[in-house]
Order: sequence, then structure tokens, then C-alpha cells
Amino acid sequence: MTRPPRDAGIRDRIRKSLTSSVMVEAGAGTGKTTVLVDRVLEAVKTGHARLDEMAVMTFTEMAAGELRARVRTGLESALRSPDSDTQTCERAQAALDSLTHAPIGTIHSFCASMLREHPVEAGVDPDFRILDAFAAELDADARYLSWLEQIMADPPAPLAAALRRRLGLNQIESIAINLNAHRELIPETFGPCPEADLESLVADFRNGTAELGEAHGSCLDETDKANIAAAVFFGFNDELQCLWNNQDIDGIEQLVLRSSAGDFPIARGNKKNWRNEDALGHKARSKEIRVALREAAGVAAQQLRTKAICDAAGVVAGYVRCAASERR
Repeated sequence: MTRPPRDAGIRDRIRKSLTSSVMVEAGAGTGKTTVLVDRVLEAVKTGHARLDEMAVMTFTEMAAGELRARVRTGLESALRSPDSDTQTCERAQAALDSLTHAPIGTIHSFCASMLREHPVEAGVDPDFRILDAFAAELDADARYLSWLEQIMADPPAPLAAALRRRLGLNQIESIAINLNAHRELIPETFGPCPEADLESLVADFRNGTAELGEAHGSCLDETDKANIAAAVFFGFNDELQCLWNNQDIDGIEQLVLRSSAGDFPIARGNKKNWRNEDALGHKARSKEIRVALREAAGVAAQQLRTKAICDAAGVVAGYVRCAASERR
């Protein structure tokens, strides 16, 4: 004997409370579709409503097909049931006869039928069609590529700056996809994006490499790994300070962005290559300085990438809004 579900009373109330609105909130596989079908069948069999007077909607074509099939099965069962009186059977048969044209389907198909019934009021062509997922994706791709070709011919200043900061076309497309997926959250205007603190980076490297030079005065072997690693920082700083003195901000940004963490070695070196016990303290301090400078360069690079994304997002948001408006 099959035991009734623990929430049988709630399910029964959903099925029979036809004069009240009911919201059902439950997890996947708990029987939401079943109680929805039961409620539809109850409304038909009791004469509360005809099937063609109800809108039964779900999200996907597959789910809509399953809904229609379950309603058909329930109506056929009502016709065969010995508990069904003549009036119930007549209502079930009438519902079966109208099932093909009953508004059981997706939200998209229901809205489309409403628009086709009132095209003038809605301001749409009555011969419009609903794109399936594949066609919609192709249409979105074509629309995006057309916009991209136009915008890249003469990019606005924020997008041009983002491109200089090495923001790639794949990243711009990713921004467009994400903004389109959450376009209801796009603000009317984008606030100013925070600038990278390049002045602090320049000062950190100026001071850090000066201290690094003092520490490496205690190293006796030019081929020591720590000494070779420090030379990389000295070279980076020389180029950085030159660009800063010339106020070449674009040059500084390019220098920072093309440098990765792997470009700043943190080799310890061999303690035999350092003059004395005090020199070993300098050797340890050398590593601390190099770690701090590598982190500072990494922070500046991330700030520049964030700035590029923010600048590009402001431009791409305009495209997303226009595309959404055209689809309407």
C-alpha cells in the first residue's frame, strides 16, 4: 500500500482552492507540475472554468509538452472513471476537444499570442516570429559583430584607452555577454573608474631599488642568483623612472602590463657569496624588498586591468541597451 505524501493536505488544498490565488514554492522534483495539473483538472471537472479560459504556462517547450500530455491523460482518466457523472464527462470531453488550441505552453508563446491578437495596440508586426535559442544566438552574434566593426573603426576615448591597456576583443565580448545577461542591473551612467596609482609605484621602486643597491653592496659574487635577480629590478626601475620623468604615462602602463610576476625573480642566493654575518641580514632584506616590489607591480597591473574593464563596460553598456531596445 502506497503511503500518501506528508504534505497531502497542502496538495489537496492547492487542488481545490479554486477561488483563491496560490503560490507554490518547492524544490526540483517535489511535484509542482503534478499539483498544477491537478488544479487544472479540478477546475475543468467542477465546471469552475473551461480549459480554453485558463492560461497554463511554463518556461521550456519540453516542459510545456509534458504539461499538455499530463492534462490529456488526466482528462481521459476522468472519462473512464466510474466516479465521473455525466456532467463531468461532458466537461472532460469538451476540454479534450479544445486541448489542441488551449493556451498551454511557454511564457513566450502565450505572450506572442496576446501580441498577435492586439498588434496595433502593441505596435508590432503581426507576422513576427519567435526566435528559437539557436536562431537568437545567431542574431545576437550578427548584431554584436556589426556593432563591433563600427565601433572599432573609430573607438571612443574610453574604449581606445581600454584597448591600449591590452583589453582583448574576447574580453570585450565577454563583457557584452555578461552585461546582456544582467541588463536590468545596468546603471543609467557609469561612475568614474578609479585610476591606477602609478605615482606610488614609481616611488616604491625608486626607494626600494635604492635600498636594494645598498644591500647588494655586501654580495661578493656578481653571479650570485640573488644578485642576478636584483639586476632585473634595477633594469625595470631605470626604465620606469625614465618614463616618469618624461611623463610618459602610456609608456609606464605598457611597461607594467607587459611585466608578469615571473619577470621579477625572488632567488635567495648563496650565503657563501655574502661578506659576513651582517651581510646575511642584507641578503634576507634583499628578498623582502624584491617580494614587496613584485607585489606593488602586480597591484598596479591589476588596477590598470580593472580600469580597462570599467572603461570598456561603459561603452559596451550603450550597445546592450540599444540592442535590447531594437529587439523590442
